[in-house]
Amino acid sequence: MAEKLKTLVTSTGDKAITSTSSSTAGTVSIAITTARSMASASGLADIESAVYSHIQAVRALGREEINTSEIAQALSLPQELVIAAVARLRDKGVRVAR
Repeated sequence: MAEKLKTLVTSTGDKAITSTSSSTAGTVSIAITTARSMASASGLADIESAVYSHIQAVRALGREEINTSEIAQALSLPQELVIAAVARLRDKGVRVAR
């Protein structure tokens, strides 16, 4: 059975990983996983940690402002996940602009 993986960006900005596999019998199965469904509880904590680390690194370089689209692009994450992570960080007391 051969399997191919391909990463696509959907119209909503989500990254979708498509997996197609086929056997010699001619059957094809396709599975699509979006970034939203990949964001499990432990994944959300990892994303939050990565966003926090990136904000700290940017601050260490002397920048006082960074927007979520810059963070999303730097971390190759959908902007919606970055926005959610920033909101959770704000709730924990991390200083972020509104």
